[in-house]
Amino acid sequence: MAHADNILGEVLDLRDHALGILDKAEKVDDLRVACSAIREARGCLELLGKLAGTLKDGPTFNVFLSPEWQTVQVTILKALAPHPEARQAVVAALDVTAIPHKPGHA
Repeated sequence: MAHADNILGEVLDLRDHALGILDKAEKVDDLRVACSAIREARGCLELLGKLAGTLKDGPTFNVFLSPEWQTVQVTILKALAPHPEARQAVVAALDVTAIPHKPGHA
């Protein structure tokens, strides 16, 4: 835990240092150094977000756009066709109106 606190402190110091360089570069109108400082500050902010758990690495998957969900959704709605009230309740609970449908599907 102490090691993690030390890393966090060092990243914060690097961010502050990069922002200080950015301020100095802007004062002398050195755009190349300013852009470099912005990149470094952004990298520090990204790392801080990852350390804090607010930024996640890796892809995200929207299950509602998957073909498997489309199949399950159609199957459920077809099975509930003889039960219009239950079907309406399921539709409302799943908010299927906000989910894109393939033409010709329920």
